[in-house]
Amino acid sequence: MSPFKKLVYAVDNKGIDTRKVIVVIDYKNLHKFILDTTGRELAGLSEDCYYPKVSNIYKDLLHLCNANEDDLITYSKNKFKNPKWRLLHDPYTVLLVLIMQEFLSKNDQPAALSAMNLLSLRFYANRMYKYIRYCNPEYFRGALNKLSYNHIFNTKKTIGSSILHFSSSIFNIYKNDIKKNNTNRIIEMIYALRTRVAQSARSFAEKYYEIHKTGIGGVSKEKEDYQDQSQEKKIREIASKLSKDICVFNNIDELSKKEAVDLSKIGREYGRLYVEALSKPKYAERVETAYVLFLKEFIKSQKLSKLDFILASKAAMSVKISKKPIYYKKIIANIHDSIIKEHNLTKTFNNWSIQTQAASRSFISYYLILYMFNSYFSH
Repeated sequence: MSPFKKLVYAVDNKGIDTRKVIVVIDYKNLHKFILDTTGRELAGLSEDCYYPKVSNIYKDLLHLCNANEDDLITYSKNKFKNPKWRLLHDPYTVLLVLIMQEFLSKNDQPAALSAMNLLSLRFYANRMYKYIRYCNPEYFRGALNKLSYNHIFNTKKTIGSSILHFSSSIFNIYKNDIKKNNTNRIIEMIYALRTRVAQSARSFAEKYYEIHKTGIGGVSKEKEDYQDQSQEKKIREIASKLSKDICVFNNIDELSKKEAVDLSKIGREYGRLYVEALSKPKYAERVETAYVLFLKEFIKSQKLSKLDFILASKAAMSVKISKKPIYYKKIIANIHDSIIKEHNLTKTFNNWSIQTQAASRSFISYYLILYMFNSYFSH
């Protein structure tokens, strides 16, 4: 077994080790996944109406830890005893606590805190889906601007910073108890964190519905709601399907590839390499995010020509600086640089001129945008 891996065993109701493995902690891979995922989701909170993708993260964690829900639930019922405490028997929560314990056993507090951040993000997403199921970005923004002076989302400036505050304050109180596997204190920790997140989310939702009730600008809220929800849903559906087509089902559009090569003026071999590299599930989430950002920021009508899409791609990749922590060009550059690193092309890329480097990144954008146009907007 890898020295980075550790087995976590279940116990029966008398505390006897049953030697049934419920989690395999692959420290090195899990460490990278936790830090990368937490950073991405916290950055996403700068976008109006962004709810962390906790369901997808949970599936990835189960896979990374070779775990399944039934074993985690059995473990939690043996550990926390009371069958009525449903929150304590939630397998997602239990898994994150086990991951925190493993990181703390190695004195890796940053990674343990990142796992706590994921738990906070999970609690936040659950509350927001409950309180504001269909979110209107304008009402969301209006609610943030109208919050009381002492609301945590106000004092900490952003929702992401507030999540970090919840996590770090609770983590500092309970980290030794988590490490020592103190059952009662772990129970306190879970409820304390959920309560603080839920209270802030609830008061924000109340302000959201105040804004919703008064309406914005003279447009009836019913009509505005319908338009925004319909548009948002359509964008998400398109982005999700396209990302799966490209990254999961390995569909390649030869026409889009040829046109992207011609537009970016990179070599055909690099074009082939980039397109084939995109055909991996690990890029699906980033490609989906890129499509969502592009459609929201640059496409205001479905009655656009291919030239309009090409010019929009060029404009998106010409952005010099943005105050947003996550934006289209940044996502494309991240995808591109990951491919370069994966294929050991970093040294080659660094020897290219600035213009050639920009063209290389632009190819990724042109290909994705032309693929989208040919799939959805050309008819």
